[in-house]
Amino acid sequence: MTPPRNIRPVYISHTPGVQDKYIAAAIEAVRRVSAIAGVELPVEYFGAFNVGDRPYGSVEWYIQRAWNPQRTQLNASQMLNLSRSEPWQEKEPHYELWITHLDLWSGDGGNNFVYGLTQRGLGTIQSYARMEARFRGQEIPTEHMFGEYSGA
Repeated sequence: MTPPRNIRPVYISHTPGVQDKYIAAAIEAVRRVSAIAGVELPVEYFGAFNVGDRPYGSVEWYIQRAWNPQRTQLNASQMLNLSRSEPWQEKEPHYELWITHLDLWSGDGGNNFVYGLTQRGLGTIQSYARMEARFRGQEIPTEHMFGEYSGA
């Protein structure tokens, strides 16, 4: 068996208002992809964290920087770029999994919305704003996106 590569913890965070069933689906998706890949990735659940009024200190801090009021959508690329520049990404490299109920767009203007966006080797952001009607809470979209960014 080939030794595992890119073994890093998965940090799971979400915007306020995400239903528990979607959080559970995301955690289960990470476990399933890990099992398929034959590795055990540690999962650290941060939820809708708030550790203070400072850069990277709360989910709201990220949202304020990535929210586009004209589009009334969250810029998914910006959320992931902010995650890439987190100070602890250097101290403890990790995969980032964001879950939101806010509507997303990719940030490039080439689309009206995205269900999610992945940056390989870093993470993914998944929105259930438009998925709920289509997938009825299944973990398949998150599982697919997690597999993409983790290389599984």
